[in-house]
Amino acid sequence: YIECVYKLTQSEPLAQLLESLDEQQVALDPQYEQNVAYTLLVEVLSYQFASPVRWIETQDTIIEDLAVERVVEVGPGNVLANMFSRTLDSSRYASLKLKERLTVLCSASDMDSLTFTEVPASQNSDSEAANTAETAPLPSNSPEAKPAPEVQPAIQAPTQAAPTEIPDAPIPSLEIIRALAAYKLKLGLEAVADTAAIKDLVGGKSTLQNELVGDLQKEFGGDMPDKPEELPLRELAQGLSPASNALGKVTTTLVSRMLASKMPGGFTKSAICQHLHATYGLGSLRQHALLLVALAMEPSARLDSEASAKSWLDTVAQKYAHVAGISFASAPPSPSGDQRTVAPRAVAVINSEAFERAQKAQQQLATRTMHALATYLGTSIDQPLAISSADSASADLDVWLGEYGQAFCDGIRPAFAPLKMRRYDS
Repeated sequence: YIECVYKLTQSEPLAQLLESLDEQQVALDPQYEQNVAYTLLVEVLSYQFASPVRWIETQDTIIEDLAVERVVEVGPGNVLANMFSRTLDSSRYASLKLKERLTVLCSASDMDSLTFTEVPASQNSDSEAANTAETAPLPSNSPEAKPAPEVQPAIQAPTQAAPTEIPDAPIPSLEIIRALAAYKLKLGLEAVADTAAIKDLVGGKSTLQNELVGDLQKEFGGDMPDKPEELPLRELAQGLSPASNALGKVTTTLVSRMLASKMPGGFTKSAICQHLHATYGLGSLRQHALLLVALAMEPSARLDSEASAKSWLDTVAQKYAHVAGISFASAPPSPSGDQRTVAPRAVAVINSEAFERAQKAQQQLATRTMHALATYLGTSIDQPLAISSADSASADLDVWLGEYGQAFCDGIRPAFAPLKMRRYDS
């Protein structure tokens, strides 16, 4: 292999290497083998950097010499596919009408055309027959034809009716773009109009413009129209997929970072989703859409309690209802005289403020007990114990997250566990 590379590159270091190469030492000495591989790698890379790309010759070979019917770019973007399409439209090949026989696709944006998604006709007919059998009406004399007695849903809490379920809906691409723009530019959603372009919103700041366009490319998989910064946001969204069934890479990271740095301890994303479903009847997709709106309404500091976090979520929910054009309504309470109503179950309700007062009193009692024990033992406590260090700890954590990011904080966590330890006695 080294000889083949030398014939191609005529590299002097490879010529010296071939003169002094000892194949037995390569097999026996790992350090010698590593030095040989290092020299070879450097020369191959140097030759590659100094050689032309030969992209035009590659296109000519595909178009003229090979009977190619489909060209597929496999990768995160569509740069080569766009360049190849422009070549087919150029004056050199326009007379050949190559687009009638040659299709140019990209794995980042044309997976529906590249993968098999059709269902065989026989399977469709079987499923339709099964659905017809399930939905066919029963005879009038059948005992199952009688309507089943209507059972009201169980009452979860005697003081609050269950929320009305709101039909779930995909996340519009326009709202994802507006949320990212509002977050990057530190604006409210109302300030990001769908008729404005990214170039107008950034106010001439090219660095900020490039960051926002880069985030949109990562969010939507690189499938972006030409010069997206000059298109109105609504037109830009129309050039992308109309809606999404999940948050993308960028928005998922931003939402996770916001919840980790601004929510109180223990109030995780799953707890937030449960609260949004139980309070407003929102499904999974609408919950994610609401968290997108929350990016533009991020608290300035970490919220100190679950009650304040829920209050902030209520404000975000009202804003999301305005953006999505929906309204929240609770289901009407069941009549008290209906004998078919399931009896309510007792649910324990804890007032968060009363709980915090009781916890604070307990900590004060423990502090007084420690002072009394120190007096009894004849010792002194130089520095009185702080009743609560949650505020200072939260402030320190916010500084760490703002400076280093969540990925760095996760990376410096200790990985040692006692169960992994092994002891050997020689």
